[in-house]
Amino acid sequence: MNRTKALFGTAIGLLAGAIALDLLMSRADTTSWGPEPVPQVPEPIPPPPLPTGASREFRIGDRIELEGVLSHENILRGHDRELFLRFSLDAKPGQKAERAPVAVAIVMDRSGSMAGDKIAKTREAAKAIVSRLSPRDRVTLVSYATDYSVDLPLTAVTDSNRAYVLGVIDEVLDGGGTNLSGGLEAGLGQLEGVAREGFIARVVLMSDGNANQGITDLPTLNRRARRARDAGVTISSLGIGVDFNEDLMSGIAESAGGAYYYAKNGTDVASALNREFESLAALAARQVEVSLTLAPGTRIAEVYGYETEVRDGRTVILVGDMRDGEQRQAVLRLMVSGTSSDEQAVSGVRLSYGTVDLGMQTFVAALSARVVSDASQLEDGVRNDVLEAAYAAMAASERTRAARAFESGDRSKAKVTLQKQLTDTRKAAARLGSQALMDQAERIESAIQNFEVYAPSSAAGRDLIKSEKLEAKKAQRY
Repeated sequence: MNRTKALFGTAIGLLAGAIALDLLMSRADTTSWGPEPVPQVPEPIPPPPLPTGASREFRIGDRIELEGVLSHENILRGHDRELFLRFSLDAKPGQKAERAPVAVAIVMDRSGSMAGDKIAKTREAAKAIVSRLSPRDRVTLVSYATDYSVDLPLTAVTDSNRAYVLGVIDEVLDGGGTNLSGGLEAGLGQLEGVAREGFIARVVLMSDGNANQGITDLPTLNRRARRARDAGVTISSLGIGVDFNEDLMSGIAESAGGAYYYAKNGTDVASALNREFESLAALAARQVEVSLTLAPGTRIAEVYGYETEVRDGRTVILVGDMRDGEQRQAVLRLMVSGTSSDEQAVSGVRLSYGTVDLGMQTFVAALSARVVSDASQLEDGVRNDVLEAAYAAMAASERTRAARAFESGDRSKAKVTLQKQLTDTRKAAARLGSQALMDQAERIESAIQNFEVYAPSSAAGRDLIKSEKLEAKKAQRY
């Protein structure tokens, strides 16, 4: 009898432990992937004070130099005016110490659609990355299909380990669905804490299909990517072929401060991953951010080409990692109200980034416009170079909108959108004497012709959609 009671008690204890463990895992899953809990409404955070010494343009920074310029210097008293703000970022080469060691998680799609040339070229490209790592570096390999597996735990790439690492990559075989979220989470798990040890932590996420297992919701995946970025891990993504979800793959990369690559064929994989390794080897700064503290009477109407988030009363533009010699730009459309004073504050600006040798760097500046009473003065001091960048960014935005319409099967809307933008871009090019805008007009005209020729569901059509979205993003950022 006592023995029966003891066995029954043990069974109850095991059952309770299993339930507790299940609840714990459920909570862990929710914390990692699920919707974030609805927070209590906090007291409004007042915006930080504007830096002093505001002007129409500024230049700040060291390793990363930021120039901010407004398109117009004058606004009319008592009226609202549309202004464009261009940020130019320049990563100065040759100013850093020896590169820090890197810890790379290669997260490889091994679903059935990767069979043949794609998985063969992907394995070759992954091995090429490993061959360029030094004994100071670490690598982990995660592969995913319907399931996912850590094929190689985080391992130092020593001379004695290198052949083993390459052999593990060769053993990845295709077959199954696409559990992208499972593979991503496993890769992030392998890099947990390495950023605090001084490593540059990077996930390289590769896929050729739509995520159809595990977490497939774009906002949830993007939130997870942002939490990775906050923990010091950057995610770059590579879409292979014409069947993957480019919005998902580019969104993850942008949210985590990394780069997005498109390889139409298996042969393009190597060049894409080669560019990724070069960005690691020549990293100038990590997690570059430009944040704005808007003055009363200023609002942001649009930010072209970048994700933003609101943090501590600031609007933060997530630029991401930058390599030596890289140049970027961000263009914003602002609405500014003219006040009764002669000088109207527009925004405070803060540039921040992390470096291997100097740690986190922060620089501040401020922008202002002059308030005039005579409308004839509004066109004084116009910066045509800023307007050129603004018109190019707007044209690229319309190219993206047209690509989405074409993707949904609305060929007519796509063509109408681009025809209008073609007219507007040609007018702007003529008015500003801009060869860059003329080149943009030619690309728009080519896209119109392609939308007429290809069906959205065809391989050529799907390639066109991905290429248009990517080229539009590049036109806004570079």
